[in-house]
Amino acid sequence: MTVIKFSKAWRDEGNPEAEFRTVDDFGRYMFRFLAEYEFDGRIFSISFWAYDIADAERRIARMRGSLNLQGQIFCEA
Repeated sequence: MTVIKFSKAWRDEGNPEAEFRTVDDFGRYMFRFLAEYEFDGRIFSISFWAYDIADAERRIARMRGSLNLQGQIFCEA
């Protein structure tokens, strides 16, 4: 996966590749974002869907206060 900085992404006119954009139930576009966190001196990341950069920032703020472990993933159908 290639990660580009927001400043470059918002200057470019192109859209993300198809696997990094989707449409919600109301026909609005959503895009994949990446967040990083540090744990035991190492950097890890998660990806998530949001409508835009402001929405991504709101979602990260909400994750800080309400993220809960749901279990281990063994496969994907």
